Amino acid sequence: MFTGLMDVRGISVKAMAAGSFRSMSTIYMLRNGALNPIPALTQQVAKVLGMSEADLGIIAGHDNDE
Repeated sequence: MFTGLMDVRGISVKAMAAGSFRSMSTIYMLRNGALNPIPALTQQVAKVLGMSEADLGIIAGHDNDE
């Protein structure tokens, strides 16, 4: 899911890592589905993707009450 969102927007792993203040290995794990993002990570990634935190949270499967 993150791979498609990043690819459509032309955001590289390096750019996502820098913009979300996360390591490139974390971003690779997100892209490969090896990491289920916590709400704090979803918030940071949403900013880089130019999406609302709520929309990305729903895509990521976060409950609104978290």
